[in-house]
Amino acid sequence: MGGIGALRAILAGLGRAVGTPRLVLFLWLANLLVALPAAVAIGESIHRSIGASQVHEALREGFDLAWHGEYAQAARGIERTFSPSVLGIGAVFDNLEAWLSGTLFTGEPTIVALGVLWGLLWMFFAGGVLDLCARPGAPFVVGRFLNSGGNYFFRFFRLGLISAALYWGVYRFGRWLFLQVGDATRDFTGERRVLVWDLAAAAAVVLLLALVRIVGDFAKVAIVVERRSSALLALLR
Repeated sequence: MGGIGALRAILAGLGRAVGTPRLVLFLWLANLLVALPAAVAIGESIHRSIGASQVHEALREGFDLAWHGEYAQAARGIERTFSPSVLGIGAVFDNLEAWLSGTLFTGEPTIVALGVLWGLLWMFFAGGVLDLCARPGAPFVVGRFLNSGGNYFFRFFRLGLISAALYWGVYRFGRWLFLQVGDATRDFTGERRVLVWDLAAAAAVVLLLALVRIVGDFAKVAIVVERRSSALLALLR
């Protein structure tokens, strides 16, 4: 019964999202505005690097590692984030690895700053989104949406600080755990046993990271639906 209830809740949530296309469009445009400056900067940098050379002919056939090596040597700031791993499905796996290892928060300062900006923006929007979802059938009104975002922003900000401390604890634990796994498997002769231990350690870290994320998200729901003023009590709830 619990699984059926969860499925119904997911379908209901998807139905509300589809039923408010103006909200979806508004949020999509907000994400686009955050990402666009970085995309334009990297695009201009690549264009200057290729210039009038014949590199573009080689790039039409596939990724040119020789050109990228020269580009990476001269790269500065946000340009350093451009690598073969950002192309295609590799970008997804690259981000997942960065999230698992914690390097997502310790990378290029410009990207980290953009990530912080994106997080604060979504922290603001989350109040409006949850308030709208808590009122089935209510229309999307920009004024009320922004007002709700402002009402809940500082409570969500305090919740974010607590969640950041929990994430830090999980990453510290993960670093310790992988060191222990490395020591325990140093004398193993079979790669399969080492792989199993590594996968088990990674699964434990992923489970803890997902737990922090899920608890934090439900704490936001509690703050909005139950009108809670304490971020800590909402987290415990």
